[in-house]
Amino acid sequence: MQSPYLLDRHDPVQGDGIDVSLDVETSVITLAVHGTWGHRLQNAAHAAIHKSLTGHPAALILDL
Repeated sequence: MQSPYLLDRHDPVQGDGIDVSLDVETSVITLAVHGTWGHRLQNAAHAAIHKSLTGHPAALILDL
């Protein structure tokens, strides 16, 4: 298992969440936030950003 399973992933049925992609060769993580901004999505985005930064990527791209 890879670390994205720890995040609140995007669920197309529910309509909100976070998509995570990682380019292993360049160590770039992309987080795309989907849905209506609210308390749950805010907490999920905060956790995803924090967990992504603990991996010390070369770059973190946020698609808000």
